[in-house]
Amino acid sequence: SALSLKQRALRIIVELRQFNQLMKPFCKPVDETRDRAPNYYRTVQRPMDLATLRQQIKRDTITTCDLLCRRLMRIWSNALKYNPMWRPIAKDAIRARTETRYLL
Repeated sequence: SALSLKQRALRIIVELRQFNQLMKPFCKPVDETRDRAPNYYRTVQRPMDLATLRQQIKRDTITTCDLLCRRLMRIWSNALKYNPMWRPIAKDAIRARTETRYLL
């Protein structure tokens, strides 16, 4: 039977989180102090992370595949917007973006 969008979306989050080390920085909202990310919220106007996205899915505010895709991709593009390419997290964001494309 075809999975609902909600079921598929939650499954994608679970699968992404299995890449433990890769996904660790993207699992919860950025904390500028904890994550040593000064001015993050000045640079990134529309933050997104896997925990927040999961809540949105569970609350049925993600209503289309397109919206799910855009929210997931925003996680990686935010990381690339804030971090210079030489930082490991930027490389991780690119890898995570690739993994996401496979899953969608």
